[in-house]
Amino acid sequence: MISIIVCRFSPNLSTLEFALLDSLFVLRPARTPDSRIALIGIEKTAIDQHEEGRDVDCACSLVPRNKIGRELSRVKQAGAKVTVLDLVLERTCPVKVPEEHDQPLVQALREPGEVILTAKTISNPDKIYFRDPAAEFMWAQEQSHRIIASPVLYSPRGTIRGVSLIQKGDPSESQRQRLEPLECVGRTLPPLAVAGYCAFMEEPCEAVQEDTTDCAARGAGIPVWPSTTIYLLEPLMSEVADSSHVMLINWAGPAGTFPMYSFSAIQNASNVQLRSWFKDKLVFVGSGAETEYTPMRGTPAKVSWPYVDQSGEKAMTGVEVHANVADTIMQRRFLRPLPLPLIWILVVGCSLVVALAFERLSTWVATGMVLLEVGLIFLAAVLLMRWDCWLYVVIPVTAVATTGVVSGLWGYACSRHEASRLAREAEVRDAATQALVHDLKQPLAAISGLAAAIRIMEQADTADEEALELVQRIQGQVERAVEDIDELLMASPDRDLPLEYRPFDVASLAADLAVTQSLKSTVHDFQVQAPAGGAVISADPRLVGRAIANLMDNAIKYWPAGGTIIVRIEKEPGDRIGIRIIDRGVGMSREQQSRVFERFERAVPEGSAIPGTGIGLYSVRKIAQAHRGSVSVTSEPGAGSTFIFRLPVEPPRQAVKERTVR
Repeated sequence: MISIIVCRFSPNLSTLEFALLDSLFVLRPARTPDSRIALIGIEKTAIDQHEEGRDVDCACSLVPRNKIGRELSRVKQAGAKVTVLDLVLERTCPVKVPEEHDQPLVQALREPGEVILTAKTISNPDKIYFRDPAAEFMWAQEQSHRIIASPVLYSPRGTIRGVSLIQKGDPSESQRQRLEPLECVGRTLPPLAVAGYCAFMEEPCEAVQEDTTDCAARGAGIPVWPSTTIYLLEPLMSEVADSSHVMLINWAGPAGTFPMYSFSAIQNASNVQLRSWFKDKLVFVGSGAETEYTPMRGTPAKVSWPYVDQSGEKAMTGVEVHANVADTIMQRRFLRPLPLPLIWILVVGCSLVVALAFERLSTWVATGMVLLEVGLIFLAAVLLMRWDCWLYVVIPVTAVATTGVVSGLWGYACSRHEASRLAREAEVRDAATQALVHDLKQPLAAISGLAAAIRIMEQADTADEEALELVQRIQGQVERAVEDIDELLMASPDRDLPLEYRPFDVASLAADLAVTQSLKSTVHDFQVQAPAGGAVISADPRLVGRAIANLMDNAIKYWPAGGTIIVRIEKEPGDRIGIRIIDRGVGMSREQQSRVFERFERAVPEGSAIPGTGIGLYSVRKIAQAHRGSVSVTSEPGAGSTFIFRLPVEPPRQAVKERTVR
């Protein structure tokens, strides 16, 4: 039950789960990135230098576009298969001499070799729309429209953990009215890295639709993570949050894992060097200074020319993020959350182990098991991350901790209740012991007095018939004491009752016991009602007689005013005999009825001084169970009680077999 409650609130634990996922990424060592990916980063010094000397009308954002065009042309000539420009070219540069900025870039774009352009995005990841690059940059000799991709990265809880495979521009109505129709494009665009990968594999990117996820090459689907929230009850939910078709990025490592060539190194490198760097590769070009918040942390080693020094960086540049996305797809090393059924098994199984530990072990040992389970869950998550599997940690740990707290409190409450019960039972035992001592003391005192009288008669030579009568009385008192001792021994729950089966008429036995019991009271009579032919059963007559006698004695005690006690013997279905002892005494409540057959339990009304030990009815139940029978009671306070003692007519086969062997 606790596991289901925790799983119900799993969406509220998503923030902690994501934060822990980030920590698991940090604990994982960096892996070798795909060698087919290359990065070019424009250093901060070059960007700052351009900002200081830039004309106020210049639209070039990082460095002059003529420099980008010149180096893009060299990269293409070096044999780069696909070049992805992580640069926004939403408008032409309105300088006095356009050839100084735009024209070299436009010329480089027209040269052979695939180039991915970036769309301009406006608004936010919840409602975005795309604006195409300026028409001058869209034109090429062999195609009328270049591949346009979206730079927007899916960023749950402010940290880049995945790329949204379905990125659809959806401008509001007011935005549509403010913008010219050609500038406001509401359509689906592939992410920048996915578009570059598809072009690199020479596969179309048309598979990026609103209801599909296989937007990468050769029909191989990309496993997606459907929501910004974790719903463990997803199989039981009629509606789940709209799917974002998010591919979790399987990060290769922290900043610097993908070596990033500096823009100045490209400018100063020879054609031979450029060919060795970029031939047949997927090249991402963008800022080497603007960084994004990602889960990956670490300090890369200090490097020199031709790479950008990122040794002091903790965050990651945009081109590195795109490279990690492309690397995930190219190496087919997708980060996959464990299936929900396995998480359910983990949550329920760990919670069950904790509950059983608190039930059967000491509190300290059970607490140690909780800590051990939590540690093992963390260890399993760390190890599985090395195999690109994401094990939810916060949710099962929360289930384990909650189960431990609830089980501990429940165990504490039960121990308090058990202590109270044991204290009450000790009090009852003390009272029962005193009553038994008193009951045994009386016949022993009588025996002692009778024995002294016999000695006096022997000394006076008058021991005749009177002495014989005294001996008989002694025997009676001894038998009474033995019965009390047997009653006490029978109250032991660990003591089995030896049964001696033989046939006898239980109606005759009840009639004899009624005569004997009626002598104990001057205000009670017994009326035995039995079938005309009697009721013969095969059982132990001594124990059955004791049970009936206890029930009769109980009726006398709890009907102080006196009256006629009815003993009704009936044949019941299933070859059973029912013996009912009916009185009109004080009766008992429903709660008392549920406990009256327990050891040392008594249903004495407040203010009453009814003698007893609380083991008589317990003995009756034990005798009934030993014979494969039963005993029950129906009662109302102030209206009396009816005890029903049921026995089978024939003994069980096993008992008959044992008797035959003997």
